[in-house]
Amino acid sequence: MDTVETIVLGVVSGVFSSVVMYWLTLFVTRVLIPEYRAAIYKGLELNGSWVIEQSDIAADQEGFDVKTKTVVTLSQKGTDLKGSASSTDENQDRVTMYDVEGQIRDRFVLLSLYVKDRKRIGYQTFLLEVVADGQVMEGYRTVYGLLMKKVRAVECTLTRQVNNG
Repeated sequence: MDTVETIVLGVVSGVFSSVVMYWLTLFVTRVLIPEYRAAIYKGLELNGSWVIEQSDIAADQEGFDVKTKTVVTLSQKGTDLKGSASSTDENQDRVTMYDVEGQIRDRFVLLSLYVKDRKRIGYQTFLLEVVADGQVMEGYRTVYGLLMKKVRAVECTLTRQVNNG
């Protein structure tokens, strides 16, 4: 084997080993560790669909007349929450779809909703406490108000939907 072949073989094997290590790292961090955390998690389970009800008065004591019906569907692995949400605007009959990410620590839940349509502005966050028998979450929803052009907070309640069937 001459020098050129040795260099080419060294470069090819280096690139190959780098790719293998990259995929192995992804597998461990995105599959093995989340599965392990889910297996040892002993806390509240929030899987399922939740309906959001909100107050008509924002935290700044101004009116909050946005009338929407929002349903959040959560999937949980350990303390990590992921899912989707759909919000139907009763005034304009428009449906907005969201991606949902969040976490639960003790009995406190932090959720972030991101609008799926990249042509629209829309972001929401929730800080909630699981109350009662685990079927209700109470807290605040923060949104960017498009009409007032500022971030607003409103008290809200999420209630778990029960499947009759």
